[in-house]
Amino acid sequence: MGLGIAFRSKDFMRGAKSSHFIHGLDAIRFFCALWVYMGHYGAPPLPASVDKTTIFGVLATGVYNNLTPGPAAVIVFFVISGLCIHAQSPSVFGSWLDIIVFLTRRYLRIIPPMLIAIAIAEYATKVKLDLFEQTILWSLLAEMIYYTLYPLLLWIRSAVGDWRSIIITAFAVSLMVAATNPTAGNYPSYGVSMNWLLGLPCWLLGCELADRLKGPTNRRPEWNIWIWRGGILLLACACSVLRFHSPIGYPWTLNFFALAAQAWLYREIVHFKSGGPRGVFDWAGKWSYSLYLVHPLAVSFYRQAPIDISASLPAWLAQTGFVLIFSYGFAVLFEFTSHRFARYVAGVMKGNAYLASISAFKWPSAVLTIGKSRAD
Repeated sequence: MGLGIAFRSKDFMRGAKSSHFIHGLDAIRFFCALWVYMGHYGAPPLPASVDKTTIFGVLATGVYNNLTPGPAAVIVFFVISGLCIHAQSPSVFGSWLDIIVFLTRRYLRIIPPMLIAIAIAEYATKVKLDLFEQTILWSLLAEMIYYTLYPLLLWIRSAVGDWRSIIITAFAVSLMVAATNPTAGNYPSYGVSMNWLLGLPCWLLGCELADRLKGPTNRRPEWNIWIWRGGILLLACACSVLRFHSPIGYPWTLNFFALAAQAWLYREIVHFKSGGPRGVFDWAGKWSYSLYLVHPLAVSFYRQAPIDISASLPAWLAQTGFVLIFSYGFAVLFEFTSHRFARYVAGVMKGNAYLASISAFKWPSAVLTIGKSRAD
């Protein structure tokens, strides 16, 4: 073969856990994906005993309806993404091949499942996943842009010394983006060309968090972590209330919410690092991308069946159970396969002599030390 690529099934099927694996993040990913699902299709219904004609019932219903804002969960996804990319990537991109392998691996993890979901939506459901700014796909496009820019951002970070000045600049740009449509209620209201700019500071906060976690950390008592969890939920609820009951939309609030999300995630990671419990939610988090991606498809299939879809708790549990099973099946068939294939292709590229010879081109000294300060 021209590039000497040999396919070995054992190498393809073998998956290694990253040495930078951060306990607790998978469970948070799962709950974020579940929050997005509930933001789209509703949380468990309130008990029938709640009288919505009374002041208490109206207030309880109003608060409850704002407890599952999916856009806030997407912001947490952005912070986690920046954290994981910066924590797991090499401290130095020393050649073109390093960058190409990095980008290839990231693209192969995210794009194939997305294309399959788009095809299923197009030919088997009434769900539309073909617009990157009016569906959940806008955030995936933003993620791919962040991956592509990461080597450049890492070089800038090395040049300026830390992430803070980059984040401040990104925040300023995001406010200018929001100002182009100041009355917008939804976060991705600025088109393909600018939605990613709005979310960039959130992603960069994750990169900064990765550097912060390299320092010493202290265990915090469990009551403290539950205060943080309750606080971040109430803050997300407040953003939702402002979105639907004031002129202040998500573009003006969620980036500031990301600052609190960064602080909360730091404490979550410290909590789990120091012995916090792990369980089924960590397992579920490993297929949270599939849950995020295909929950609209699962709901569409479920509602085509002649079954009860009334606003009752049993009906909600049945639909949610189907969504989880469908999402896990999609992950097993497509998401996990993409992960293995991405690792395999990256390994083949690293060991290919032809690609290695191309990447031997001498870079300018400044580029050769991209990210060097991370090891300082």
